[in-house]
Amino acid sequence: MTFPASSRIVLPLLAASLLMAQQSVVPGMADAASSPDPCLRRSIPVTFIKNIQTVPPVRLQDLQVAVKGTPASIISVVQEKHAPQVILLIDASGSMGPSLQGSGWGIGLPAAKFAADAIPPEASVAFGTFGEHLQISEFQDATSLTQLVLALGKTQPKLRTALYDAVSNASSRFKTPQFGDTIYVVTDGGNNRSSIGLHQLEDELIARGVRVFVFLVAHPGFLTPEEREGPTNMEELAQKTGGGLVTLSSNEWFTKPEAASMAKSIREQVAAPNRMELQLTSPLSKPAKLSVTLPREPKAYTIVYPRLLEPCAKSAGQ
Repeated sequence: MTFPASSRIVLPLLAASLLMAQQSVVPGMADAASSPDPCLRRSIPVTFIKNIQTVPPVRLQDLQVAVKGTPASIISVVQEKHAPQVILLIDASGSMGPSLQGSGWGIGLPAAKFAADAIPPEASVAFGTFGEHLQISEFQDATSLTQLVLALGKTQPKLRTALYDAVSNASSRFKTPQFGDTIYVVTDGGNNRSSIGLHQLEDELIARGVRVFVFLVAHPGFLTPEEREGPTNMEELAQKTGGGLVTLSSNEWFTKPEAASMAKSIREQVAAPNRMELQLTSPLSKPAKLSVTLPREPKAYTIVYPRLLEPCAKSAGQ
């Protein structure tokens, strides 16, 4: 996806960070018979993003799904409409400060405010910060969220970064898991203190049905090895869980109309995710690669969805 030069500060941008406005997907029945085994019926969040404005809406019969290379039937695609649950995590470790000598947050604080603005106003929200340890609130309405973010300006980013541990811990805080549970993470992607690895984290999130949207703070100049690997790891985390990634590197961008449009797009995607219900041919004994394609017009849409299915016994929010 190509953007004008003035907006390339947002690149590389994972397609999930954009939402096609009110995409209509016609519900249908690919297999009318109900399976006696609930482990054969699985639900995933899916987003369809127009790459060509003149293409017609996606039709269920045009889609193909495969699990471990074996075709699966699509039962329906419907839009979920309930108050979403969102956890906003702000990386408060030392690397989130200015890249040059000085104090404060640099671009980290406006990035955190942008992420807060991208949360649906009707959402139930928990707010957390992390360095070496996670501090997180109970779920509440979103009315005081901006004030909580701005209050970070009185603090100084410090200590090392247990990014993966923080996201893992947060994903277990959804008291009543529901379809579309989402974590927003404002971070530079550096991780040097976690007890778990990236792939273990991805498996946990997919098993719990939690999507991750990463608001990536880009650092110019000299980077540590962890900071250099951060963008690639965060893109993988967002892609594998069916979420999205926005790269942020300029204070000026937040004042532009495209920033407001981006925040609106993310809000809409999180507020009303599309639920695709699948019928598998056999239960899964281990994580399986998932593929959703539009064979006739593969370039017309970008399809965003979790890239793995976990075994039924481990799945949540299904």
